[in-house]
Amino acid sequence: LIWKFLTRASSKPDSLTSAEFSLVYQAISFKWNLLSGKEGVTCWYRGSNKVLVKIVTSVSSFVSSKGFEFAVYGLVGLNTALLVLQAGLIQTTDQDHIVYNTEVGLVFMLLYVAEVVLKLLGMGLRGYLSCPWNIFDLLVTTTSLISLVLVFSSYDVEEHMSTIVVLRLVRVLRLFRMKKRFRDVFGTAVILLPHLVSTVIVLQLLYYFFAIIGMELFSSYDLLNCCKGSPIESFYFHHPEPHAVLHGFYFMNNFHSLPEAAITLFELTVVNNWSIIMEAHVIVTGTGWTRLYFIIFYLLTLVVLTIVVAAILEAFLFRIQYKKALKKEDESGQLAVTVNISSAELSSLPHSLPSRLLSKLKYSLPRLEPGSDTLLTFRGDKRQGGPERSCSIFSTRPEVLGQIASAGVGGGRVGHRAGV
Repeated sequence: LIWKFLTRASSKPDSLTSAEFSLVYQAISFKWNLLSGKEGVTCWYRGSNKVLVKIVTSVSSFVSSKGFEFAVYGLVGLNTALLVLQAGLIQTTDQDHIVYNTEVGLVFMLLYVAEVVLKLLGMGLRGYLSCPWNIFDLLVTTTSLISLVLVFSSYDVEEHMSTIVVLRLVRVLRLFRMKKRFRDVFGTAVILLPHLVSTVIVLQLLYYFFAIIGMELFSSYDLLNCCKGSPIESFYFHHPEPHAVLHGFYFMNNFHSLPEAAITLFELTVVNNWSIIMEAHVIVTGTGWTRLYFIIFYLLTLVVLTIVVAAILEAFLFRIQYKKALKKEDESGQLAVTVNISSAELSSLPHSLPSRLLSKLKYSLPRLEPGSDTLLTFRGDKRQGGPERSCSIFSTRPEVLGQIASAGVGGGRVGHRAGV
Protein backbone atom coordinates (compact mmCIF):
# COMPACT_ATOMS: atom_id res chain seq x y z
CA LEU A 1 0.00 0.00 0.00
CA ILE A 2 2.84 2.38 0.80
CA TRP A 3 4.51 1.57 -2.53
CA LYS A 4 1.27 2.13 -4.41
CA PHE A 5 0.86 5.47 -2.66
CA LEU A 6 4.39 6.60 -3.53
CA THR A 7 4.09 5.57 -7.21
CA ARG A 8 0.44 6.50 -7.76
CA ALA A 9 1.35 9.32 -10.19
CA SER A 10 4.45 7.72 -11.69
CA SER A 11 4.78 6.32 -15.20
CA LYS A 12 7.34 3.80 -13.90
CA PRO A 13 5.80 1.98 -10.92
CA ASP A 14 8.84 -0.30 -10.67
CA SER A 15 11.11 2.36 -9.17
CA LEU A 16 11.07 5.51 -7.05
CA THR A 17 12.33 8.94 -7.99
CA SER A 18 14.05 11.17 -5.44
CA ALA A 19 10.89 13.26 -5.11
CA GLU A 20 8.80 10.16 -4.43
CA PHE A 21 11.34 8.82 -1.97
CA SER A 22 11.13 12.10 0.00
CA LEU A 23 7.49 11.24 0.81
CA VAL A 24 8.38 8.00 2.64
CA TYR A 25 8.01 9.59 6.08
CA GLN A 26 4.51 10.79 5.25
CA ALA A 27 3.59 7.44 3.68
CA ILE A 28 4.41 5.34 6.74
CA SER A 29 2.16 7.50 8.94
CA PHE A 30 -1.03 6.46 7.11
CA LYS A 31 -3.44 4.03 8.76
CA TRP A 32 -5.01 1.91 6.02
CA ASN A 33 -8.57 0.62 5.99
CA LEU A 34 -10.45 -1.35 3.36
CA LEU A 35 -13.41 0.54 1.89
CA SER A 36 -16.59 -1.30 1.05
CA GLY A 37 -19.93 -0.22 -0.34
CA LYS A 38 -20.80 2.26 -3.02
CA GLU A 39 -20.18 5.27 -0.78
CA GLY A 40 -16.78 4.08 0.36
CA VAL A 41 -17.77 3.27 3.93
CA THR A 42 -15.06 1.63 5.98
CA CYS A 43 -16.04 -1.84 7.21
CA TRP A 44 -13.82 -3.37 9.88
CA TYR A 45 -15.52 -6.79 9.63
CA ARG A 46 -14.13 -8.78 6.70
CA GLY A 47 -15.78 -12.14 7.19
CA SER A 48 -18.01 -14.02 4.76
CA ASN A 49 -21.27 -13.45 6.68
CA LYS A 50 -23.15 -11.04 4.43
CA VAL A 51 -25.71 -10.16 7.10
CA LEU A 52 -23.00 -9.03 9.54
CA VAL A 53 -21.22 -7.13 6.77
CA LYS A 54 -24.44 -5.29 5.92
CA ILE A 55 -25.19 -4.54 9.58
CA VAL A 56 -21.68 -3.27 10.31
CA THR A 57 -21.61 -1.19 7.12
CA SER A 58 -25.01 0.35 7.90
CA VAL A 59 -24.06 1.17 11.49
CA SER A 60 -20.72 2.60 10.32
CA SER A 61 -22.51 4.86 7.85
CA PHE A 62 -24.98 5.90 10.57
CA VAL A 63 -22.42 6.82 13.26
CA SER A 64 -20.31 8.76 10.74
CA SER A 65 -23.27 10.84 9.51
CA LYS A 66 -23.81 14.48 10.47
CA GLY A 67 -27.27 13.68 11.84
CA PHE A 68 -25.87 11.27 14.43
CA GLU A 69 -23.16 13.75 15.39
CA PHE A 70 -25.59 16.64 15.90
CA ALA A 71 -28.00 14.35 17.79
CA VAL A 72 -25.21 13.53 20.27
CA TYR A 73 -24.36 17.23 20.61
CA GLY A 74 -28.02 18.02 21.23
CA LEU A 75 -28.17 15.30 23.89
CA VAL A 76 -25.12 16.68 25.69
CA GLY A 77 -26.49 20.24 25.38
CA LEU A 78 -29.84 19.18 26.89
CA ASN A 79 -28.02 17.38 29.69
CA THR A 80 -25.96 20.50 30.38
CA ALA A 81 -29.05 22.74 30.38
CA LEU A 82 -30.79 20.50 32.92
CA LEU A 83 -27.71 20.50 35.16
CA VAL A 84 -27.53 24.31 35.03
CA LEU A 85 -31.27 24.59 35.73
CA GLN A 86 -30.96 22.22 38.67
CA ALA A 87 -28.04 24.24 40.06
CA GLY A 88 -30.13 27.42 39.87
CA LEU A 89 -33.12 25.85 41.66
CA ILE A 90 -31.20 23.79 44.22
CA GLN A 91 -31.97 26.22 47.07
CA THR A 92 -35.71 26.50 46.33
CA THR A 93 -36.63 22.92 45.32
CA ASP A 94 -37.18 19.95 47.61
CA GLN A 95 -36.06 16.41 46.87
CA ASP A 96 -39.46 15.40 45.46
CA HIS A 97 -39.48 18.12 42.77
CA ILE A 98 -35.87 18.31 41.57
CA VAL A 99 -35.33 18.69 37.84
CA TYR A 100 -32.30 16.41 37.38
CA ASN A 101 -33.31 13.40 39.46
CA THR A 102 -31.90 9.89 39.40
CA GLU A 103 -34.33 8.67 36.73
CA VAL A 104 -33.36 11.48 34.35
CA GLY A 105 -29.68 10.71 34.93
CA LEU A 106 -30.34 7.04 34.18
CA VAL A 107 -31.98 7.93 30.84
CA PHE A 108 -29.03 10.06 29.78
CA MET A 109 -26.62 7.36 30.92
CA LEU A 110 -28.36 4.71 28.81
CA LEU A 111 -28.23 7.00 25.77
CA TYR A 112 -24.51 7.61 26.26
CA VAL A 113 -23.85 3.88 26.60
CA ALA A 114 -25.91 3.26 23.44
CA GLU A 115 -23.71 5.78 21.60
CA VAL A 116 -20.54 3.97 22.68
CA VAL A 117 -21.97 0.57 21.67
CA LEU A 118 -23.04 1.87 18.24
CA LYS A 119 -19.62 3.37 17.59
CA LEU A 120 -17.86 0.19 18.66
CA LEU A 121 -20.09 -1.83 16.35
CA GLY A 122 -19.70 0.54 13.41
CA MET A 123 -16.00 1.39 13.78
CA GLY A 124 -14.55 -1.67 15.50
CA LEU A 125 -12.42 -1.59 18.63
CA ARG A 126 -9.24 -0.54 16.84
CA GLY A 127 -11.00 2.13 14.79
CA TYR A 128 -12.81 3.45 17.85
CA LEU A 129 -9.68 3.72 20.00
CA SER A 130 -7.64 5.24 17.14
CA CYS A 131 -9.49 8.56 17.61
CA PRO A 132 -8.43 10.48 20.76
CA TRP A 133 -11.86 12.12 20.97
CA ASN A 134 -13.52 8.71 21.20
CA ILE A 135 -11.21 7.79 24.07
CA PHE A 136 -12.15 11.07 25.73
CA ASP A 137 -15.86 10.27 25.25
CA LEU A 138 -15.33 6.79 26.70
CA LEU A 139 -13.64 8.20 29.81
CA VAL A 140 -16.41 10.78 30.28
CA THR A 141 -19.09 8.09 29.91
CA THR A 142 -17.24 5.91 32.40
CA THR A 143 -17.13 8.70 35.00
CA SER A 144 -20.85 9.32 34.46
CA LEU A 145 -21.50 5.60 34.96
CA ILE A 146 -19.48 5.68 38.19
CA SER A 147 -21.56 8.59 39.50
CA LEU A 148 -24.76 6.70 38.68
CA VAL A 149 -23.51 3.55 40.42
CA LEU A 150 -22.70 5.62 43.52
CA VAL A 151 -26.25 6.99 43.57
CA PHE A 152 -27.93 3.56 43.29
CA SER A 153 -25.55 1.78 45.68
CA SER A 154 -25.43 1.94 49.46
CA TYR A 155 -22.85 4.70 49.14
CA ASP A 156 -23.43 7.68 51.48
CA VAL A 157 -24.82 10.05 48.85
CA GLU A 158 -25.38 13.01 51.15
CA GLU A 159 -21.82 12.95 52.48
CA HIS A 160 -20.17 12.60 49.07
CA MET A 161 -22.64 14.57 46.92
CA SER A 162 -19.86 16.95 45.79
CA THR A 163 -17.97 14.04 44.21
CA ILE A 164 -21.09 12.89 42.36
CA VAL A 165 -21.79 16.43 41.10
CA VAL A 166 -18.24 16.77 39.76
CA LEU A 167 -18.48 13.41 37.97
CA ARG A 168 -21.77 14.51 36.40
CA LEU A 169 -20.29 17.79 35.21
CA VAL A 170 -17.40 16.03 33.45
CA ARG A 171 -19.73 15.02 30.60
CA VAL A 172 -20.17 18.74 29.77
CA LEU A 173 -16.58 18.66 28.50
CA ARG A 174 -17.82 16.69 25.49
CA LEU A 175 -19.08 19.99 24.06
CA PHE A 176 -15.45 20.73 23.14
CA ARG A 177 -16.04 18.56 20.07
CA MET A 178 -18.99 20.59 18.83
CA LYS A 179 -17.19 23.64 17.43
CA LYS A 180 -14.11 23.24 15.27
CA ARG A 181 -12.41 26.26 16.82
CA PHE A 182 -12.63 24.58 20.23
CA ARG A 183 -11.04 21.46 18.76
CA ASP A 184 -8.30 23.59 17.19
CA VAL A 185 -7.47 25.16 20.55
CA PHE A 186 -7.41 21.77 22.27
CA GLY A 187 -5.39 20.17 19.46
CA THR A 188 -2.83 22.98 19.38
CA ALA A 189 -2.38 22.73 23.15
CA VAL A 190 -1.72 18.98 22.86
CA ILE A 191 0.84 19.57 20.09
CA LEU A 192 2.63 22.23 22.17
CA LEU A 193 2.92 20.16 25.34
CA PRO A 194 6.07 18.21 24.32
CA HIS A 195 7.79 21.45 23.26
CA LEU A 196 7.08 23.10 26.62
CA VAL A 197 8.81 20.39 28.64
CA SER A 198 12.16 22.20 28.49
CA THR A 199 10.52 25.42 29.66
CA VAL A 200 8.91 23.62 32.61
CA ILE A 201 12.30 22.14 33.57
CA VAL A 202 13.90 25.62 33.47
CA LEU A 203 11.10 26.97 35.68
CA GLN A 204 11.56 24.12 38.18
CA LEU A 205 15.30 24.76 38.37
CA LEU A 206 14.58 28.46 38.91
CA TYR A 207 12.18 27.60 41.73
CA TYR A 208 14.70 25.27 43.37
CA PHE A 209 17.50 27.86 43.08
CA PHE A 210 15.49 30.65 44.72
CA ALA A 211 13.93 28.30 47.29
CA ILE A 212 17.37 27.31 48.58
CA ILE A 213 18.49 30.96 48.72
CA GLY A 214 15.23 31.95 50.47
CA MET A 215 15.68 29.23 53.09
CA GLU A 216 19.22 30.43 53.78
CA LEU A 217 18.10 34.05 54.14
CA PHE A 218 14.65 33.91 55.76
CA SER A 219 14.11 30.50 57.44
CA SER A 220 14.99 31.87 60.90
CA TYR A 221 12.32 34.58 60.87
CA ASP A 222 8.83 34.03 62.29
CA LEU A 223 6.09 35.95 60.50
CA LEU A 224 3.29 35.16 62.96
CA ASN A 225 1.81 38.44 64.32
CA CYS A 226 4.63 40.41 62.78
CA CYS A 227 4.48 43.82 61.13
CA LYS A 228 2.68 45.51 64.09
CA GLY A 229 1.91 49.15 63.43
CA SER A 230 2.39 48.72 59.64
CA PRO A 231 -0.28 48.86 56.90
CA ILE A 232 -0.03 45.08 56.42
CA GLU A 233 -0.49 44.17 60.09
CA SER A 234 -3.98 42.71 59.52
CA PHE A 235 -2.66 40.20 56.97
CA TYR A 236 -0.34 38.61 59.55
CA PHE A 237 -2.49 38.96 62.67
CA HIS A 238 -3.61 35.59 64.03
CA HIS A 239 -6.00 35.43 67.01
CA PRO A 240 -5.27 32.68 69.55
CA GLU A 241 -8.93 31.63 69.55
CA PRO A 242 -9.60 29.26 66.59
CA HIS A 243 -13.16 30.55 66.10
CA ALA A 244 -12.23 34.21 66.01
CA VAL A 245 -13.18 36.24 62.96
CA LEU A 246 -9.96 38.18 62.57
CA HIS A 247 -7.40 35.78 61.14
CA GLY A 248 -4.59 36.55 58.74
CA PHE A 249 -2.89 33.52 57.21
CA TYR A 250 -0.11 35.28 55.32
CA PHE A 251 2.37 34.08 57.95
CA MET A 252 2.15 30.69 56.22
CA ASN A 253 3.98 32.17 53.20
CA ASN A 254 7.45 31.52 54.57
CA PHE A 255 10.74 29.79 53.77
CA HIS A 256 10.94 27.39 56.72
CA SER A 257 11.11 24.30 54.48
CA LEU A 258 11.49 23.46 50.81
CA PRO A 259 7.76 22.71 50.19
CA GLU A 260 6.70 25.92 51.98
CA ALA A 261 9.28 27.89 49.99
CA ALA A 262 7.98 26.38 46.73
CA ILE A 263 4.39 27.40 47.59
CA THR A 264 5.52 30.91 48.49
CA LEU A 265 7.42 31.27 45.22
CA PHE A 266 4.41 30.02 43.28
CA GLU A 267 2.25 32.69 44.91
CA LEU A 268 4.88 35.26 43.97
CA THR A 269 4.80 33.96 40.38
CA VAL A 270 1.04 34.45 40.03
CA VAL A 271 1.40 37.91 41.66
CA ASN A 272 -0.84 37.03 44.59
CA ASN A 273 -0.25 40.19 46.69
CA TRP A 274 3.46 39.67 46.25
CA SER A 275 4.18 43.15 47.61
CA ILE A 276 2.63 42.17 50.98
CA ILE A 277 4.86 39.10 51.23
CA MET A 278 7.89 41.16 50.22
CA GLU A 279 7.20 43.99 52.71
CA ALA A 280 6.70 41.51 55.57
CA HIS A 281 10.13 40.04 54.97
CA VAL A 282 11.60 43.54 54.72
CA ILE A 283 10.13 44.40 58.14
CA VAL A 284 11.30 41.22 59.93
CA THR A 285 14.82 41.41 58.42
CA GLY A 286 15.14 45.16 59.02
CA THR A 287 16.83 45.92 55.70
CA GLY A 288 15.52 47.23 52.40
CA TRP A 289 17.96 45.03 50.46
CA THR A 290 15.51 42.17 51.01
CA ARG A 291 13.38 43.60 48.20
CA LEU A 292 16.17 42.77 45.76
CA TYR A 293 15.54 39.01 46.20
CA PHE A 294 11.84 39.27 45.39
CA ILE A 295 12.29 41.72 42.49
CA ILE A 296 14.94 39.54 40.79
CA PHE A 297 12.74 36.45 41.13
CA TYR A 298 9.74 38.32 39.74
CA LEU A 299 11.69 39.59 36.71
CA LEU A 300 13.16 36.16 35.89
CA THR A 301 9.82 34.36 36.13
CA LEU A 302 8.24 37.13 34.09
CA VAL A 303 10.74 36.49 31.27
CA VAL A 304 10.17 32.70 31.32
CA LEU A 305 6.38 32.99 31.38
CA THR A 306 6.44 35.61 28.63
CA ILE A 307 8.38 33.20 26.42
CA VAL A 308 5.80 30.47 27.11
CA VAL A 309 2.85 32.75 26.34
CA ALA A 310 4.55 34.05 23.18
CA ALA A 311 5.16 30.50 21.91
CA ILE A 312 1.55 29.50 22.57
CA LEU A 313 0.11 32.61 20.89
CA GLU A 314 2.40 32.22 17.89
CA ALA A 315 1.33 28.59 17.45
CA PHE A 316 -2.36 29.52 17.65
CA LEU A 317 -1.99 32.42 15.20
CA PHE A 318 0.00 30.30 12.75
CA ARG A 319 -2.58 27.53 12.83
CA ILE A 320 -5.49 29.93 12.30
CA GLN A 321 -3.77 31.71 9.39
CA TYR A 322 -2.74 28.36 7.92
CA LYS A 323 -6.33 27.15 7.91
CA LYS A 324 -7.48 30.39 6.30
CA ALA A 325 -4.82 30.24 3.57
CA LEU A 326 -5.24 26.56 2.78
CA LYS A 327 -8.52 25.29 1.42
CA LYS A 328 -10.23 22.45 3.21
CA GLU A 329 -9.95 20.22 0.16
CA ASP A 330 -6.19 20.67 0.06
CA GLU A 331 -5.88 19.92 3.77
CA SER A 332 -8.02 16.79 3.60
CA GLY A 333 -6.01 15.64 0.58
CA GLN A 334 -2.89 15.68 2.72
CA LEU A 335 -4.54 13.76 5.57
CA ALA A 336 -6.44 11.08 3.57
CA VAL A 337 -5.60 9.21 0.35
CA THR A 338 -7.09 6.27 -1.52
CA VAL A 339 -5.21 3.45 -3.25
CA ASN A 340 -6.60 0.71 -5.52
CA ILE A 341 -5.15 -2.84 -5.63
CA SER A 342 -6.18 -5.42 -8.19
CA SER A 343 -6.65 -9.16 -7.62
CA ALA A 344 -3.56 -9.90 -9.74
CA GLU A 345 -1.40 -7.72 -7.48
CA LEU A 346 -2.80 -9.41 -4.40
CA SER A 347 -2.18 -12.90 -5.75
CA SER A 348 1.49 -12.04 -6.39
CA LEU A 349 2.06 -11.26 -2.70
CA PRO A 350 3.65 -14.03 -0.59
CA HIS A 351 1.35 -15.72 1.94
CA SER A 352 3.01 -16.00 5.33
CA LEU A 353 1.86 -17.85 8.45
CA PRO A 354 0.50 -14.66 10.14
CA SER A 355 -1.54 -13.84 7.03
CA ARG A 356 -3.07 -17.34 7.04
CA LEU A 357 -3.94 -16.99 10.75
CA LEU A 358 -5.55 -13.61 10.14
CA SER A 359 -7.53 -15.11 7.28
CA LYS A 360 -8.84 -17.83 9.58
CA LEU A 361 -9.84 -15.16 12.12
CA LYS A 362 -11.68 -13.28 9.35
CA TYR A 363 -9.59 -10.19 10.00
CA SER A 364 -7.71 -10.17 6.71
CA LEU A 365 -8.64 -9.22 3.16
CA PRO A 366 -11.65 -10.82 1.46
CA ARG A 367 -10.93 -13.76 -0.80
CA LEU A 368 -10.73 -12.90 -4.50
CA GLU A 369 -11.12 -15.27 -7.39
CA PRO A 370 -7.93 -15.72 -9.47
CA GLY A 371 -8.05 -13.90 -12.80
CA SER A 372 -10.92 -11.61 -11.79
CA ASP A 373 -10.79 -7.86 -12.39
CA THR A 374 -11.96 -6.95 -8.90
CA LEU A 375 -10.36 -3.86 -7.37
CA LEU A 376 -10.00 -3.30 -3.65
CA THR A 377 -9.97 0.33 -2.51
CA PHE A 378 -8.00 1.27 0.59
CA ARG A 379 -8.11 4.61 2.36
CA GLY A 380 -5.15 5.89 4.33
CA ASP A 381 -5.85 8.35 7.13
CA LYS A 382 -3.52 10.43 9.24
CA ARG A 383 -4.19 11.67 12.72
CA GLN A 384 -4.91 15.40 12.78
CA GLY A 385 -2.47 15.95 15.58
CA GLY A 386 1.08 15.18 16.62
CA PRO A 387 3.95 14.81 14.12
CA GLU A 388 1.61 14.01 11.24
CA ARG A 389 -0.27 17.25 11.74
CA SER A 390 2.95 19.25 12.03
CA CYS A 391 4.28 17.64 8.86
CA SER A 392 1.04 18.51 7.07
CA ILE A 393 1.31 22.14 8.14
CA PHE A 394 4.97 22.73 7.41
CA SER A 395 5.05 20.88 4.10
CA THR A 396 2.50 23.31 2.68
CA ARG A 397 3.04 24.71 -0.80
CA PRO A 398 5.42 27.70 -0.97
CA GLU A 399 2.69 30.01 -2.23
CA VAL A 400 0.52 29.19 0.80
CA LEU A 401 3.38 29.97 3.14
CA GLY A 402 3.86 33.19 1.21
CA GLN A 403 0.24 34.12 1.92
CA ILE A 404 0.76 33.38 5.60
CA ALA A 405 3.95 35.44 5.65
CA SER A 406 2.21 38.38 3.99
CA ALA A 407 -0.59 38.09 6.56
CA GLY A 408 1.80 38.87 9.39
CA VAL A 409 3.87 35.79 10.20
CA GLY A 410 7.37 36.24 8.84
CA GLY A 411 9.09 33.50 6.86
CA GLY A 412 11.98 33.35 9.30
CA ARG A 413 9.68 32.72 12.24
CA VAL A 414 7.75 30.07 10.31
CA GLY A 415 10.99 28.28 9.57
CA HIS A 416 12.04 28.51 13.19
CA ARG A 417 8.78 26.99 14.41
CA ALA A 418 9.04 24.28 11.78
CA GLY A 419 12.53 23.43 13.04
CA VAL A 420 11.18 23.13 16.56
